[in-house]
Amino acid sequence: MEHLSFTKAANSLKIDQLAVSMHIEEMEDHYKTNLFERKSNKIYLSEAGQKVHNALKTIDVQYRNLDFEISELQNAISGEFKNGSKFNNFTIYHS
Repeated sequence: MEHLSFTKAANSLKIDQLAVSMHIEEMEDHYKTNLFERKSNKIYLSEAGQKVHNALKTIDVQYRNLDFEISELQNAISGEFKNGSKFNNFTIYHS
């Protein structure tokens, strides 16, 4: 967790704070352990929470690498070009 605040995490993800809390609760139920330690209105990752965090960061890197590798297989080139004052995303595929 990059933000040790559910509210800051929610704002960063552009979702409701309640949704973050519910996802955390679901993960804690799944692993049958607390992923956070709550002390004096602050939260800290527990040992289990740190392990989950590290695993999820690894999965995220692997997922991004897979996207890149698949894109390479498709010979896709992605980027942005400026059209007037707007930025537009585009993808060009080579056959």
